[in-house]
Order: sequence, then C-alpha cells, then structure tokens
Amino acid sequence: MNPRQLEIWALNVIDMVKSGKYQEDDLVELKTELPEPNAKIARRIAGHANTARGENILWLIGIDEKSETNKIPGFNNNIDLANWYPSLQKYFIELAPK
Repeated sequence: MNPRQLEIWALNVIDMVKSGKYQEDDLVELKTELPEPNAKIARRIAGHANTARGENILWLIGIDEKSETNKIPGFNNNIDLANWYPSLQKYFIELAPK
C-alpha cells in the first residue's frame, strides 16, 4: 500500500467516525491515546496483524469513536514519537510489523 492509499483509507475511516457510522473491524484499530510501547501492546499489534491474514492493518491514534462531543480529540500524549516504534520493535522475536 502506498502512502496515498494509506491516507485515503485513514481519511475515510475518520469521516465515518465523525458521522457516527463507524465501528472498529479486523483491519482498523482506533486509540484515543498512543499506548506505551510494551509487551502487551506488541502482542495486541501481532494479534491484530494475524487476524488480518496478510491484509494491511491501520491504527489511528487520537480518535474516540465512543465520544458524543469530540470524536477526534487529537494526539495529546507526551511520548517521544522518534523512539516509540524502535522501543516497540524489541518485543517482536522476528520482524515487527511496518
């Protein structure tokens, strides 16, 4: 999947969330906040990737589909993004998902 296709997919999901017509599925995970990179999140990502059976998966951070007033609160964590993914990769035995 190229960056443009990924952006279109993400924007479509965001539009559906804003209109109240979206529920998570096997390919998309919505998180209000970026989780700490730990073994639990690594297992969750691995499980999500396994469930998708080779299809691309999408995690969108800063979206609260259950909120009645502000479904897109935005990203507000104090996590260093430059180190988040490298910190997560160490929990995978072989290759971490891209």
